[in-house]
Amino acid sequence: GLNVGLTGGSDSDQRGFLRFETGELGSTGTRAYLSYTNQQTDKYKGVGEQKQEHINFKIVQPIGDAKLTAFYNWSDRQENDYQDLSFDMISRLGYNWDNLSSLSDWPLMVQVARIYQGTLPGPYPSPIGTVDDSYANASGLRKDHLMGATLNMPFGDGWSWDTTVYRHENKGQGVWFTPYLSTAASFAINGVGAPDGSGGTISLANSAPISVRTTEYDIDRRGVTTALTWTAGDHTLSGGLWVEDNDFNQARRFYGLELAAPQRNSLEFMTDPFFTQWQYAFNTTTNQFFLQDTWAVNDALKINFGFKTLDVENSARAIVDRRFPTSLAGSIEASESFLPQIGFNYALNEESELFGAVTENMRAFIAAATGASPFATSPTNFALLQNSGGLEPETSTTYELGWRYNLAALQAVVAVYYVDFKDRLLANTIGAGIVGNPVVLQNVGDVETKGAEFGARWAFADDWSWYNSLSYNDSQYQDDVISTAVSAGPPVVTTTTIRPTGGKQVVDTPKELFKSELSYDNGTYFGKLGLDYTGERYFTYTNSLCNPAIVSRVPPPVVPFPTPCSPDGLGKVDSYAVFNLSLGYRFRDFGFGKNLSVQANITNLTDESYVSTIGSNGFGNNGDNQTMLAGAPLQWFISLNGQF
Repeated sequence: GLNVGLTGGSDSDQRGFLRFETGELGSTGTRAYLSYTNQQTDKYKGVGEQKQEHINFKIVQPIGDAKLTAFYNWSDRQENDYQDLSFDMISRLGYNWDNLSSLSDWPLMVQVARIYQGTLPGPYPSPIGTVDDSYANASGLRKDHLMGATLNMPFGDGWSWDTTVYRHENKGQGVWFTPYLSTAASFAINGVGAPDGSGGTISLANSAPISVRTTEYDIDRRGVTTALTWTAGDHTLSGGLWVEDNDFNQARRFYGLELAAPQRNSLEFMTDPFFTQWQYAFNTTTNQFFLQDTWAVNDALKINFGFKTLDVENSARAIVDRRFPTSLAGSIEASESFLPQIGFNYALNEESELFGAVTENMRAFIAAATGASPFATSPTNFALLQNSGGLEPETSTTYELGWRYNLAALQAVVAVYYVDFKDRLLANTIGAGIVGNPVVLQNVGDVETKGAEFGARWAFADDWSWYNSLSYNDSQYQDDVISTAVSAGPPVVTTTTIRPTGGKQVVDTPKELFKSELSYDNGTYFGKLGLDYTGERYFTYTNSLCNPAIVSRVPPPVVPFPTPCSPDGLGKVDSYAVFNLSLGYRFRDFGFGKNLSVQANITNLTDESYVSTIGSNGFGNNGDNQTMLAGAPLQWFISLNGQF
């Protein structure tokens, strides 16, 4: 049969979905499906589009008692991004301020760039206050292919073998039109004008004071997972491997723009750069082994225990590096031979049970020239990380205990947990995100998390139900961050900076989350009214907007560095609550159509203005930061769905 879904709504949103399922094909038992999704919408503010396409295919072939499954998935994403905001920008420019667009703001973009570069007198045109107020044409482009095959094969007495092989290929670009490097700079860099992308060269007179800055990446990763399972009496034992080899190529490039009008589209992959600032080839090899046993002690009690070993090696090779006097290259490894887990499930009666677990885990390092990666720092800092005892991977031990209840009219769960998180990695970047400065990476201590969760669904009347979930999470840094810098001299001066993060709440971790949803469904009419509440979240590691750093200089005498202010706890965004509404109607099946329905959705019903995302441009120790994204205003959508 054929499943069809059509959606339209706010900001010219259009989405179409088709899925064809074969059912069983003859006596072979072969089954397959093919689906296609196409979605495109205008941004809810500013100028730009967001477009996505997806194709998913799967075929399943029984082979005796075994089953062979093959799959292929493809996606194409082209999305203009929204402007990163700060408190200062929200107060001056409002929540609806957004990136400039070359489609509507090109003369303004040129004017701002020239004022920043000093070739045109200021001030910036109102309401723009700084060059970082007005990033332009930000976008993300990404094409992915994911394919693989799985064999599920039972054999012998209680044995089964499951193996999956897969491959993932990816090509992507993150795009910004930037005033930090002009197209005219191509003459100083290469002695000639920048390529125009069409086989020509941009003259000096027609060079824009803006260029296109990209972060480009290609992924080619191949892997296999395989596991044997044996059921014998009260025990189910399993053991297996995961092996992956990941080649990741990443580059920072700049492309030329013409002064009269930009000849490049931010939603198309850029070609013909005039400057490659850096390009690295990364390789990540992952080897993981696990062994576990699920033991049915009796009818009420089950115990699961086992362990895994994990070894991940990251290596980097510089292809182009014009950031540093020496190229960044080398390797780093995260390895742990014993990561245990034990858990239990105990049935108190037919309606309720207790559960619990203790788990140890390790996070491998990231192999990239950006983000919290050892390869995103300078060669000098990378050498220090390797030579001073090395960089430790982050690890955690998680303790969990809970109770579940399941009756026809009421389902509920209560859980408490504690996480001991060690060797937190901190990556600090100085300057605006668009500049792309290297990070300073270091282990900075432990994090302690204590939390509780509650969820319940109550069918309190015919056709009516009420769902509620509440979580509380207290996550705190346990240590101050201490960093030391030594000058070359003479005289040699050691500067120690202490950032008072100990006892502060972890960034982007609300203490309270609450969701409530009232539902009605009589088979023909259906609807939901929901509330989502998110508590306040910090975006600075010291939880402060001011600068509470304490600095001392050595050799003696120790001279205290003046502290501009005391910690103020104001480095946070407010809590917010959003209401959402959906109403729908199911038609009676007729002819070749069935399960036909129409549904209306309204999100942010009260048109709340709020900060939805923080950390979009990283986190800082203190102070205001251009790292927030505004939540969407009221949006509406109409959907039609059916099977044929």
